[in-house]
Amino acid sequence: INKGTQIITTSNYSKKNLIKILGSDKSISSVYQSFNFLKTSSTNYKTPENYVLHIGSFEKRKDLITLVKAFKLIDDSNLKLVLAGAQIINGNSEVLNEIKKFIVQNKLESKVILAGYVSKDEASVLYKNARIYVFPSIDEGFGIPILEALSFSAPVICSDIDVFKEVGGDYVEYFKAGDSISLSKKIALILNPRNLKQNNHKKYINKFSRKLFIEGFEKIILKS
Repeated sequence: INKGTQIITTSNYSKKNLIKILGSDKSISSVYQSFNFLKTSSTNYKTPENYVLHIGSFEKRKDLITLVKAFKLIDDSNLKLVLAGAQIINGNSEVLNEIKKFIVQNKLESKVILAGYVSKDEASVLYKNARIYVFPSIDEGFGIPILEALSFSAPVICSDIDVFKEVGGDYVEYFKAGDSISLSKKIALILNPRNLKQNNHKKYINKFSRKLFIEGFEKIILKS
């Protein structure tokens, strides 16, 4: 990295963290990530009728155990929890083992579905049919699943970390990161249709379009 280096990151949150490390004199810009607007395909992928969803790898920072603990507190015998995504990361199964142990200890085998890795087509079906999408991470650089869920008009609940507030804005609900009780209360709140936000999700997520992503890079290149 020299004086002429342009550093481009994916969020203002990441930009602030880079400035702390590299110093404010560096040329650091942020351009919001774009994402593929998933479309429901003709796949025959089956989902439960009534479920809360998370899609993402089983990494410690995703804090999936807090989601599972919160789910246990929900008083709805018909509700399921679907955890989709790669379960073993670089040979590490610590998170998966922790979740499985909790499931067995609390007799949740019929309620929590460990779906494993899903394709984009399968993910689109999961998003479309979910009652709620929950993103409980304690650390992220962005948060594309927020936008993917909103593109299907799925209600979204996120931990209250700064980057999620930046990406989700007023279009999602927040709970105290790492607090299963706080999360369970938010889930119970959103399960009641009367509490759903009537925001224009589709208009909001246009700010993360491929067009604006490319224009953001063009502006930085033309300035340099």
